This record gives sequence, structure tokens and C-alpha cells, in this order.
Amino acid sequence: MKGKTLLLVIVLLLVAATAALAVGEATAPSLIISPSARAWGLGQSYVAVADDATAMYWNPGGLGFLEGTHFSLTHSQLIPMLADDVYFETLNMTHHVPDIGTVGLSVIYLTYGKWTATGSGGEVLGEFSSYEFAIGGYYGFSLNETTAIGVGLKVSRVYLAPATALTAEGAGWSFAADFGILGRLGKRFTYGVALQNLGPDMSFVSKDESAPLPRTLRGGIGVTPFEGEAYTTLVSLEVTKALIGLDDIFTEGKFSEVNRDATLNGGVELMIADFVAPRLGYIFDHDGKIKGFTYGFGIRMPIGGGMHFDYASVPKAEDLGRESKFSLNYRL
Repeated sequence: MKGKTLLLVIVLLLVAATAALAVGEATAPSLIISPSARAWGLGQSYVAVADDATAMYWNPGGLGFLEGTHFSLTHSQLIPMLADDVYFETLNMTHHVPDIGTVGLSVIYLTYGKWTATGSGGEVLGEFSSYEFAIGGYYGFSLNETTAIGVGLKVSRVYLAPATALTAEGAGWSFAADFGILGRLGKRFTYGVALQNLGPDMSFVSKDESAPLPRTLRGGIGVTPFEGEAYTTLVSLEVTKALIGLDDIFTEGKFSEVNRDATLNGGVELMIADFVAPRLGYIFDHDGKIKGFTYGFGIRMPIGGGMHFDYASVPKAEDLGRESKFSLNYRL
């Protein structure tokens, strides 16, 4: 176990330095569009829960407590009232290896739909699609019965527009690391902390024109206040802080770029008869202008080791209505 801990410490030391590179506004939004309709039903407060394959996004430390093999699929149309070809999809798979830990694979795809390219005279040059794609490998293990840690490395590709006679190709790529800790305090309390998207800036047209990844710090707690033979309750709370502009503190002593309001999230879940779980949550994102209730439900089906279908309705930014989230989880 000491060898595993040393390996993670070395990786974290290497990637921690990149957290101070952020400038300007973040790019690659696909890296912060969260999977799991269950998590959305809980108001996006999942860092201290992270008990399925989507732990790779929310908190890689959750992998350390996962047993067996887990699959998760998530689909959502981001702005259905404006464009039906703009959507987000993820595939997450994890597998526990006895005496080693749990490994995982995450695939993310975000499409901005089709666009028409035109020339200087307005002539149509053809159609193209803008998209983002990311793939990552993850590993987590338990230090003991109460604490688990995890780490992930991923590569992200953003393709905005093809090269034309007038412009260069608008595309870029970068790599990033995630790290998380999930802990248990007795049978009813959990806590989680996660650092996400620690990596170098992404360049598009030229190296002089780059933007940081959406580096993020999450922290939260989970509580099971009431539990009986036919029901279980869950209350989760989370605070999320963007780390954009962190380098200004070290290079210029400026705090203005990182002095952004944290996002506050919370939710409750009632699992009834180990079958259906209604959920209610709330999101308070001042900077993103997203404030409102989330709601949804989950249905558990006795197929294999267990199949979960989850749905959530969530608020969008002002004047953009609401969005539906769907996800499917399966355990072998």
C-alpha cells in the first residue's frame, strides 16, 4: 500500500504545478458538464456520495470503495429550445481488481451541432460540425475502511472550425489530472474533496492564443439521517470553487481573477423499498446565473447486480428554461 500512496503523491506533485497556469476564461466546457441524473436530482451535490461509475467525474476517491464492475451512460440535450443537435453524452466503466484497487475508463462527447462555412463573398464552402471529446483513465483504492483516494489522467480535444483560405483551423488539445478523497465518519456521515482538470492551457489558432482548462475544487458532506427496513434517506451538501486565474496570485499578487463566488449545491433523496427514489435539490450559482430547484427520481431494477434508471429536471441560466437529464447505471 505504501507503494501506491507514493505513486499518487508523485503524480500529484507533477500536476499540482499546472494548477497555477490558468489565465482568462476557461475552455473545454465538456469537462465540467456533470454526468449522472441522480447527481443532478440532488442539486449537483455528489462529491461526498460518488458511489457509482460517475465517481470518475465527481470524486475519483469514490472508486476505492466500488466493488464489482459498473457501467454508466448519460445523455442530455443542452439547449433543446434553441437547437436539437447540441447534446452531451458520457460513458463510464469501472472494474475492481482484488488487492489492487478499481480502474476506470471515461469517455466524454459534446457536440455543438452543424454549421455552414462561407467564403469572403458569402459563398457556401460546406458544412462542418463542432465538438469536444475527452478520454481518461482512472485508478482508486482504499487506504482503510474509512478512507479512499483516486487519481485520473485524461486527454481533451476541442474542434471548433476547419481551416479555410481566410482562417486557420480552430482546434486544440490538452491533458489534465483529477484527484479525490472520499471518507466515511461512522455509518451515517461521508465527506469528499476533489480537484479537477489540473493541466496546461489549451491553444487553438496559435500558442499565443490560449485559454485555461476549467480547474475546479469541490468539497462536500453526505448524511444518512434516517434509515428503516423499507426506506433510506440521504442529504448531501457541496461547495464548488473555480480556480481560474490562480496564477495571478503567485506572479502578480492579484486576487481579482479568482475572487469568484462559489457555487452552493444541496439535495435530499428518499429511497423507498429499494425500488424508487424521489429527489429534490437546489443550485445557487451566482456567477453562472443559475438559481433554482432540481427534481427527479430513480428506479432500481433487479437485473444482474442492479440497474438504475435516473431522471432529473434542472434549471438553466436566465431565460433558457430547464433541461432534462437521463442516465442509466448497471452493475455486473
